[in-house]
Amino acid sequence: MSGIRHFTTYLPSEDKKRLAADRALGCGNFLHYAEKANPARDQPLIFLDQPFVSLRGASYESFSLTSFHQVADEYAAFYIAAGVT
Repeated sequence: MSGIRHFTTYLPSEDKKRLAADRALGCGNFLHYAEKANPARDQPLIFLDQPFVSLRGASYESFSLTSFHQVADEYAAFYIAAGVT
């Protein structure tokens, strides 16, 4: 199987410890920290039973940390524009 690269989305133990020790990390910014910390941020991580279509019409069969963050930001912007705070 030469030429095939296998990626893991698992964060190395040292990186997990560094995140756990970061007092600024919380539930409201976890996705931002996870995406920034993980070198495999563009690899599929969440696999869906059926396609998900975002507000902008993009269809997803899986999410990476990056794409999940983008969709979360898209929905956050939608709700803020609708006056939900």
